[in-house]
Amino acid sequence: AADEFVARVSRESGIPGLVVGVVGASEVKYVRGFGVKTINTSDAIDENTITEIGSCSKTFIAMGLAYFVDKGIISWNTVVADIIPDFQTSDTYLTQNLNIGDLLAHRSGYDWWQATIIMLVGDLKNETELVTKRLKSLPVPNRLGLQFAYSNLGYEIATNALQNLAREPWFDFIKRRFLVPLGMHSTFASLYGDLTPTQKKLVSSGHLYVMSDPKGPSGIVTPFDLLESGSPMLPQGIATHRMGSGSIATSMSDYCKWMAFLLNPLEPPGIFDSWEALSQTQTAQMITFANWTYLSGLLNVTEPGNAFGATFGHDVSGAVFHGEHIFSKGGDSVYFKTRNGFLPERNLAVAVTQNMKHDPLEDHYINGIRNGLLDIFSGKSLETVNAHWDALSLKIESAKEMIRRSYEVVHMSVPLREGKAVNISYVSGDGPEYWMSNHALDIPQLDVLLKATHDFGLLPPAPLANYLGTFHDDFMGTLEVTASQDGRPVVHYGAVQGVLSWMGKNDPFGNAFLCANATRHTPLFTSEPAVF
Repeated sequence: AADEFVARVSRESGIPGLVVGVVGASEVKYVRGFGVKTINTSDAIDENTITEIGSCSKTFIAMGLAYFVDKGIISWNTVVADIIPDFQTSDTYLTQNLNIGDLLAHRSGYDWWQATIIMLVGDLKNETELVTKRLKSLPVPNRLGLQFAYSNLGYEIATNALQNLAREPWFDFIKRRFLVPLGMHSTFASLYGDLTPTQKKLVSSGHLYVMSDPKGPSGIVTPFDLLESGSPMLPQGIATHRMGSGSIATSMSDYCKWMAFLLNPLEPPGIFDSWEALSQTQTAQMITFANWTYLSGLLNVTEPGNAFGATFGHDVSGAVFHGEHIFSKGGDSVYFKTRNGFLPERNLAVAVTQNMKHDPLEDHYINGIRNGLLDIFSGKSLETVNAHWDALSLKIESAKEMIRRSYEVVHMSVPLREGKAVNISYVSGDGPEYWMSNHALDIPQLDVLLKATHDFGLLPPAPLANYLGTFHDDFMGTLEVTASQDGRPVVHYGAVQGVLSWMGKNDPFGNAFLCANATRHTPLFTSEPAVF
């Protein structure tokens, strides 16, 4: 039943390759790849293929800190400044009161977009520089403890706390205390600099997906070899390529061992001594009232009370899977997506990883596969599982029709690292649904990270000279804008450089020049080269 269901959804999705794993009662029940590592090849993806797992890395950081809570060295309420002596933010109250639990439950006051660009393409020597030298210049948009706001930056602070407690680099500690005892030998801090030549052959290509025409078929952009310089975006903001918030790479074979551990963390001897420190990693610690459609009908789950909670290390916890308690985590990198789900009362866990990114609708495929596998291994019939998927497919088709009616085609040229370029088209605009708006921003966000060209056929509202110069921000660092030979502005920032162009009145970033951060209406630098 699992083979038939996953193969069906995989075909319908057009995803080049995905790999799934199911764990029950501390044993691997099912693990298999579907498709290929690189599109238009016969190189099959399987349980030994290595992919990035994005923000699923955060669970490793949370469990690392849980180790020190378990040993009585800290508590979840320990203040960060007591662990990192030179920790300083722009808010005195936050500096003095921010604790470990606040970071892990995404209630630190920092927002989801803050520090993303500097971590990916900036000029940081290591994670410590971000936390101990730059934070004091970064505004804090939310109140501590009062609001859920997903934050990569919060987990980078947590990663630094873990390093200080361990007195060694964070991944060295994770490897020594968790990966080696669990037999996870194909898990790495990142894809860059940590793999042997043999292991590099197991790495999947990454693919970008774009809607080529809102009234026509969709398409997949050329696959990218993540270990070659021709890839358009390698995470280089932190020189070590290691980010506790999202750089881990692993195989599904290894990840199944990790899921078995998360379901039963007391079973492996010598890691944790009691359940007391671990309960917060599976139960809600920060309630979020959700009108997010991806948690309701779009995922075939129910939301009693219209609320769910974030745990220490997971995004969702609550009785929101057909009324059953589930905790789950999602992880995105530039080219990959991973989704997992744990049903602790059934001692069951599922994970799905795919090697394609940036379809506004792709989350429904990967989540649909995850949910279908949870249903199948919970004893539901294939007929029931297919009925759930058919209902979800109708919602996807409805969403596609909404895109066709309300989104416009925008053309973009993505510069590669060796003077090459990939010309693609995508759909731009703000849809009425949160999930649609959020995912529609993915390609423009990538474009900002790359400093690539959006061409709306519109000219900047001021002469070129208004944009030239060197601009500095104490948090982001230095950005320089120069003139190209053909009279276009070129931005130089951290690891990237590229031609800028005006993004037009209909762009979801809202009349922003391309030296804008990966958010709407938020300048990258406090001193702008021109007023728009």
